[in-house]
Amino acid sequence: MNLYINIVSYIPLRGNSYIPLPQELRNSKKGLINLQNEDNKCFLWCHVRHLNPAKKDPQRIKLTDKKFASKLDYSGVSFPVKLSDIPKIGRQNSINISIFGYEDFRFYPIRISKEKYGDHIKVLYITDKEKTHYVLIQNINRLMFNFTKHKDTAYIVFIVFHQKMS
Repeated sequence: MNLYINIVSYIPLRGNSYIPLPQELRNSKKGLINLQNEDNKCFLWCHVRHLNPAKKDPQRIKLTDKKFASKLDYSGVSFPVKLSDIPKIGRQNSINISIFGYEDFRFYPIRISKEKYGDHIKVLYITDKEKTHYVLIQNINRLMFNFTKHKDTAYIVFIVFHQKMS
């Protein structure tokens, strides 16, 4: 008689506090804003920066950002934000939210929004094995352009198919 036990630690996706971007993503021309937060509210700060852009030092969280954050509806959401809370945040704030991951020089979709609100935020989810962090994708076309050999203007389009179950 044999017995095999495989124990796996489940760590749900959630963003924590600031971690630096991987070296290949640090150029400001990539279209990313890595907000430097000390709390577990990196997703909230990405949401604030998306709605309240800053020309000078967009990575810094300012007093005006903290005031702006109080206008957003995050009721019933705990920090750090879990992936399962993203649809709730979208509904409460009438915004489409798409999450992308990055690993081994490749981007991949984690969640593509199915809602049809007038505004759309795209966020990059990164990890350094100890912490996780959300980074605002300010311009996804610039971000993806840097990973192709194509030198003309590129536009990234995401198509979501819905299948009805009978």
